[in-house]
Amino acid sequence: MKISLYYVLYATYMKLIQLAYALCDMIYKYRKEIMKKLGFTLAETLITLGIIGVVSALTIPSLIAKHQEKTRIIKLKKIYSQLQNAFNLAVYENGPLETWGMKKTYNAIDNEHYTLDHSGRNLFMANISKHLKSAPANTTIFWKGNYSLDGRKFGEASSITGTAINQGEDKGVFITSDGYYLRTGWIENSAFLDFWVRLPNEKYLITGVTNFHFIVNSKGFIADGAKHNQFLANCNVKSKSIASDHNGRSCTAWALEYENMEYLRCNDLKFGTKTKCK
Repeated sequence: MKISLYYVLYATYMKLIQLAYALCDMIYKYRKEIMKKLGFTLAETLITLGIIGVVSALTIPSLIAKHQEKTRIIKLKKIYSQLQNAFNLAVYENGPLETWGMKKTYNAIDNEHYTLDHSGRNLFMANISKHLKSAPANTTIFWKGNYSLDGRKFGEASSITGTAINQGEDKGVFITSDGYYLRTGWIENSAFLDFWVRLPNEKYLITGVTNFHFIVNSKGFIADGAKHNQFLANCNVKSKSIASDHNGRSCTAWALEYENMEYLRCNDLKFGTKTKCK
């Protein structure tokens, strides 16, 4: 059973209130005995309540953050399963990925000129989306900007409406019935492409937190960072040297394998050795 964030906060708040009432009631009923036997003064009682308040102020934000992380990971695992299932069905219908006839997105003419061909992106999404539930045509998704794992902004606020997805040249995007925004990235060759998953109900697109990167090849959807030696190369919360549109990409594999986002708190994690910060 999933426990909502509001329930967690409410339960924590009620426990603190109950504790405060218990202390006050004890003081009210047995103040003489307390002062004689234990020597508790009103000032000491207020200090105790103050300590409780400080501890609450320190722990509640951490509880909220951890709950948000768990919720996001649950969402990520859910869509990952759906995507892999959709891929398997698409392969069953259309044959191996390399036979789909997808064209490269970027084609260089010379050092200064190039052409973009979105037909491969559109073809891939068309084959995959047949096996996913679509949001209503008038669904609109809005986000306030794109950010790297280390907090750098590299994309402005934007939105997309369901009615616009199937129009125009670029159709490599899809909104699911439960609010995931899926986007096919550039195609490197007929059997290798980028793919982005943006979690539902998120105001900011933060790579590795609300926006996750996958690689698609003949085996299906591969979480970026699955090659463990690439993990820290593009998943480092303290690095400003990694390109802003790349930092956070390789966090996907970690989030799926260890079901945590410890990489938000330290930058020395290692698969199989150190899976949590101190």
